[in-house]
Amino acid sequence: MIQKFWSVRPMEEGDRSFVVKSWLSSAESAAPHTKFLRLPYLQDVNRALGGQLRDAWFVQYHSEVEQVVDRATCLVACMIDEPEVIVGFIVGEVHSTGPLVIHWTYSRNRYRNLGIANSLVEALKEELTHDGSLVVVTNTTPSVRLQVQRRNYHMVPMIAFQGREKRESR
Repeated sequence: MIQKFWSVRPMEEGDRSFVVKSWLSSAESAAPHTKFLRLPYLQDVNRALGGQLRDAWFVQYHSEVEQVVDRATCLVACMIDEPEVIVGFIVGEVHSTGPLVIHWTYSRNRYRNLGIANSLVEALKEELTHDGSLVVVTNTTPSVRLQVQRRNYHMVPMIAFQGREKRESR
């Protein structure tokens, strides 16, 4: 058994930049467009456009991530002896219809497979006083999808949890 070297606490304002940037960076590698941008033709086009293909996605998704971080509960896993050193985080909320909605869970590469994400999920359930009977995940990476299926969580796109006005404007 691994000695637990982290603790979980609410996100502080100084943590926000790390949470948003880490979410965006890790989500980008899982986004459907990423594999297309690796095609030689599109790499040349993207270079010719000064990186605009990549930047357009990043800018759009950035505002969506910021909105979720503003309204949801964000918990961070940090080193016990150095609370400013973040090793992971979770962003989630309880939807008005009842399910626990996990928007993003993240662990730094070097700290993966140590139980940090599991402890963050449990801490979020406790923080939001949710029994975990129905859990919805709005975003995930290929490596996490199997874990989501094993736990009988449900995948629902993040757009389903945005305001009606935003969905209709697309």
